[in-house]
Amino acid sequence: MRWISAGETFGASPAAQSLLAMFNASPGYKVAKRALHDASRTHDIDIELLQAVIETESGFDAQAISPKGAVGMMQVMPDTGRWMRWYAGRPLRLRDTHDNVLAGMMTLRVLRSWTKHDNNAIAAYYQGLGAVRKHG
Repeated sequence: MRWISAGETFGASPAAQSLLAMFNASPGYKVAKRALHDASRTHDIDIELLQAVIETESGFDAQAISPKGAVGMMQVMPDTGRWMRWYAGRPLRLRDTHDNVLAGMMTLRVLRSWTKHDNNAIAAYYQGLGAVRKHG
């Protein structure tokens, strides 16, 4: 498991490299990096998968809020955050980078256990488990 840095070019698009460069330069870089490492190591989720979800969901913006109300880098919906508190064993503050990454990672982990495949878990993260079961 390793952290992808902005200087790496292995197959990353110029847009992805630009986003990673902005993220690496941001004040929250060290906090986010630590949150990703902690979550991936503790809960057996690939760090590169977490980074890809974050890039897609928020462009590494810890302050992002979607029009639908999803919060933070992992764009966790408030209801999902309340659901994930049962897995975390404590309330989660979705505007806190560590808690946001933890909530998103735990959601992926639960979805993976229910769908048995990473591709289906990722699809369910974006469109909901019901939609994946109904439409694939």
